[in-house]
Amino acid sequence: MDFGEAFDIFIGIRNGDIEAANAQFMSLKDNDPNQFIRSLVQIICDSTSSDKRKINAIKFLSVPLQRSANNTSEYRLAVFDLDLIKDILALLFSFFEYADEISVPSIECFIIYASSFKTGFLLTQIKYLFQSINNEIAVTFFEKLLYTIYKCLKWICLGQDVNIPQYFQIMNEYLENHEVTPKSRKYYVKIVKTLLLLWPPSDSQNQILSDTFSICWNYTLQFPQDGDKLWKMILPFNYFLDAIPNLPDLVYQSIMNSFDMWSLLSVGTSKICYHNHWDYILSEHEIDVINFVVNLLTQEVEEFDPKLIQTSVDAIVFAVRDNGPPREIIIQYISSHIEEVETKEKFASIILLYSIVSCSNAEEFGDNFSEIIKSVLQESSELSIFYSIEMIGFAINKNLFVVDEEMIQIIGQFLNSESTKIVDAVLHTLSYLGGNQDSDIRQAVLSLLMGIVTNYENVETVSSCLRSLEIMQ
Repeated sequence: MDFGEAFDIFIGIRNGDIEAANAQFMSLKDNDPNQFIRSLVQIICDSTSSDKRKINAIKFLSVPLQRSANNTSEYRLAVFDLDLIKDILALLFSFFEYADEISVPSIECFIIYASSFKTGFLLTQIKYLFQSINNEIAVTFFEKLLYTIYKCLKWICLGQDVNIPQYFQIMNEYLENHEVTPKSRKYYVKIVKTLLLLWPPSDSQNQILSDTFSICWNYTLQFPQDGDKLWKMILPFNYFLDAIPNLPDLVYQSIMNSFDMWSLLSVGTSKICYHNHWDYILSEHEIDVINFVVNLLTQEVEEFDPKLIQTSVDAIVFAVRDNGPPREIIIQYISSHIEEVETKEKFASIILLYSIVSCSNAEEFGDNFSEIIKSVLQESSELSIFYSIEMIGFAINKNLFVVDEEMIQIIGQFLNSESTKIVDAVLHTLSYLGGNQDSDIRQAVLSLLMGIVTNYENVETVSSCLRSLEIMQ
């Protein structure tokens, strides 16, 4: 039988002797891998081949190049015809714009072929991918190109000659003129970080860095939340920040102009210990930023999730942990709204109180803390309950109140919650209380957990309780 017949039997679209087909198939792969590849190309380019036949042939193209102890880059360079490899890459690239059934295996195979030889060869392929980006291509094709570029860049070593300014310019021009997919934005952010890691610039290249910053900042203004992720990656690079000393002011102006820029709070409030030129936004505008956060927590902002700003809220609260006007604003807001029922303002006050208790202290609420917790636990919001239960452990550790059996029972009722997050928080807090020196409290916790183990039907909750009991033994 010829190769085509053996291949069809091997992939199950023709009846025949599967063992004989497999033997012929594998023999050609081992003894003449270049001919094995050429035979697959004939199947792929055959106009009479079905889609299933072509797709399987594309997948099998990578088989001779699979890395192993014996299949090293030196071996591949000695065995494979590089002109043939270049032809294969061109063929695979031609399928990138096809439907996913063909384009996805083509892209994965392209990455294997591009990264299996010398670094210079891979850099040439990366350059070709970047140069294939222009304003005429479809956004879906752009997404596939960025994915392929990112995967290829992962095979490049630090210090290689990568033309980052040109690559940023190419991507940015497309981003400015098209509404790209969320996946494209994700790959863009990853490519930015990878390129910066690969390209340590000299002091003489500040203009290039400044231009790159402008590209990144414009992208941030278009897509604030992706921009936030981007800057978290960029900020540790001291040389990059030396070229953009006005970043804190730009971040401050942006968040003050629109609630939609809320995600940039983490850029302005994160401590970048590597960079001694970074001025905290809070040092100049702390009251403005605090008022912004307080108001933000009650807004209906697009894509806004209160959980996502917790890090920034914590940073702000920690920065104003000492007594003074900024802290007084937060304390006054909490005091004014914490006793309300099911309001946005109460939820905002819960988040702020959580940060106060976890990041600094809350002696202002010491006398009333137990009643505050009981009140908050009556809320219907899952997040409100979660934050309250988490607060209890912090509060006890800071001697804000003494837990009693009533509080243990109140906490324990949430083991019936459908939220695994709440159940985990309850068990974590109860485990902490189970280590209490007070024998009555310890016994109350053990009794509660034993009751759950013996009477509750939810297997996952029972298993979690058993683990907590084991920890307390």
